[in-house]
Amino acid sequence: MRLKDKVAIITGSARGIGQATALKFAAEGARVVVCDLDRKAVDEVVAQITASGGQAVGFTLNVTDKASIAAMVKGVTDKYGRVDVLVNNAGIVDDAMLRKMTDEQFDRVIDINLKGTYNCARAVVDIMIAQGAGNDMQAAQRGQCRVETRLVADVIDIERDVIDAGPGAQAGIDRVLEDGALRQRGLHLQAAGFQCGRHAVLPRFGVAHDEHVTSGSGRVL
Repeated sequence: MRLKDKVAIITGSARGIGQATALKFAAEGARVVVCDLDRKAVDEVVAQITASGGQAVGFTLNVTDKASIAAMVKGVTDKYGRVDVLVNNAGIVDDAMLRKMTDEQFDRVIDINLKGTYNCARAVVDIMIAQGAGNDMQAAQRGQCRVETRLVADVIDIERDVIDAGPGAQAGIDRVLEDGALRQRGLHLQAAGFQCGRHAVLPRFGVAHDEHVTSGSGRVL
């Protein structure tokens, strides 16, 4: 098992890609922290994992609410004493034609997809630094890798006049996680037995975008 006893927080993991990620991590031996807004669905995933012989605990989590995140992280560290992996999977798709997108739509995408990623990463970074290892994985979009260094929400499909408020800005957060305080402290984030900087996983396109893999296969589960 490649993730034996690793503590993995997976946001948005009550259904869809997040649920599949939680089940895969559990099958690889991780202690999975199932997080989502839907408590009933969270409990169902936890039950599914434990019924298969895996280890899991569930939390109701709102990634836009720092108090909710802090309570979850405290619960995890109280139970397991560490955080090895954070999978920032929680997100929504609410794109629209630029001339029809409302401010409320745009703000909701930014609050969940961008600020939610930042909020969760910020909540665990000191823990990972203190323990000397950790891994942050981003559920990314194709546009995110195309505009890797841009800190603005401006990925626009000119042909369809559609704006997606999230990928460009989230890519900036992803870059900060790699090039900011962690790197200054000489910390290589570590998971599944290999060292790495970060992973951007593009589930809709079957692509894994990895950087700074320093040992091992660097394979993304």
